[in-house]
Amino acid sequence: MRTGPAETLGEIRDPRAAELLIAALHDEDSVVQYGATAALDKIGTPAIEALIAALQDRDSDVRMRATEALGKIGDSLAIAALIAALQDEDRDVRMRAAEALGEIRDPRAAEPLIAALRDQNVEVVAAACVFLIRRGEPGTEAVLIRALTEYDSRAIAVLLLNSGNSQLEEAARSWAHSHDYWIIPSYPGKAGPRWGSGQ
Repeated sequence: MRTGPAETLGEIRDPRAAELLIAALHDEDSVVQYGATAALDKIGTPAIEALIAALQDRDSDVRMRATEALGKIGDSLAIAALIAALQDEDRDVRMRAAEALGEIRDPRAAEPLIAALRDQNVEVVAAACVFLIRRGEPGTEAVLIRALTEYDSRAIAVLLLNSGNSQLEEAARSWAHSHDYWIIPSYPGKAGPRWGSGQ
């Protein structure tokens, strides 16, 4: 019953609805939280001010949902707030902020991710893996492989395996073999980001 109104508020695309949806992020029901996040995505740019304010919330789950929504909206107005969220005390918030920055098509959003790559900041590299594969800078394969091994992440393994970079693919195959995963070819066009494609 509480999820339906959240979805309706998302269709309205009114900044005033954003404040009600931010409050719904505090709901004890994760389904309601998810519905509020999805509705904030639909509101888009008019919700950005409320979402940026939510990055200061005491509840780390609310901050995490706010970073998710800002990444999906992909508006450059959120860049400064997301860069600040890279220093959040909660690891999940930091990683979602890095992922969100990777979704914003603006050179200012890319700067902290490229700096993290240079600084071997594996946490940010793991979170921004999609962005970094699309960027495809030669010589950065080692830190991406390190992110795979340190985070022991199936999701990263899948990205590397389908990246089109032979070094990353071999590392992902080795990781999959050591974890007893089967590798099944994906359908054309469903493989994920390609190395250096920019897309």
